Amino acid sequence: MAKQTVVGCERCARFGRLGYRLDTDRGQDNPTGRVVACECARELCTCGALHAPAFAPAPPYEQLPERAAAAEDETACICWRVRRHVATLNRLLRDAGIPNLYRGKLREDYHVRYPEGQVIPDAESARGQAVTWLETAVKEPTGKSLFLYGVPGDGKTLLASAFLTEIILLTRKSGLFVNLSRGYFQRLRNTYEDEPSIETTDQVFNRLTRVPFLVLDDIGVERGSAWEVEWLYNLIDARYQNQNRLIVTSNNSLEELNVLSHGRISSRLRHACMVVRLPDVDLRERFRYGA
Repeated sequence: MAKQTVVGCERCARFGRLGYRLDTDRGQDNPTGRVVACECARELCTCGALHAPAFAPAPPYEQLPERAAAAEDETACICWRVRRHVATLNRLLRDAGIPNLYRGKLREDYHVRYPEGQVIPDAESARGQAVTWLETAVKEPTGKSLFLYGVPGDGKTLLASAFLTEIILLTRKSGLFVNLSRGYFQRLRNTYEDEPSIETTDQVFNRLTRVPFLVLDDIGVERGSAWEVEWLYNLIDARYQNQNRLIVTSNNSLEELNVLSHGRISSRLRHACMVVRLPDVDLRERFRYGA
């Protein structure tokens, strides 16, 4: 068997030196960020796949040269492994449901300084606490979850999206982003009110319970019905019992959630999560964090 060629350089170091990296230079052909083969993999590609015009600038690597199409295993060319990783990761990121505004964002996109250079009070400490959780979650798929809370516009959704992106890239496992404030529960009701329905309520619940990583965005923005509270509690409890990682964002503290008829939910989150309060600063407009 031919000796396996090793890829990896400083450009793809943060993603495991596996020959791929995240391209965050947005443009018409890359509106939401995407995974691409790293330059080190392109340099080592001998079959031509990573040099083909179809690769510039993005997968799915259609119309590959004949020699590249014949590279069906890892011994044929280094690009076989890299292309497989790139295709898988782009599919996982696409299926994760991360809002387009936050696709391709990473931890450093959550700013700890104003554009003028001043440190944002408590921002560096809060991000540091959250990153500690992230680095543990990447190494250990099961364990404590993360609860991010603070004032509207403080970057909770951006940070949760960035963390989910990094987790997917580093673990190559699936994740889902669910925004609870944008008619989610009505869509859930539609699964059993509409005939026929693509998914049943149980199928939705099981998918959210079993996915390795889950973001629940905007818990507690309004008082939920008894059905919504019970459904949400059962989901959080199921993930807690299985120690499946969860990222929860809220404009409310756990104490405030308790008042909003979410007593059981706040109690479960208190036991399940590392709690991080983000700075009481509206950064949304300042850094274009989104609407």
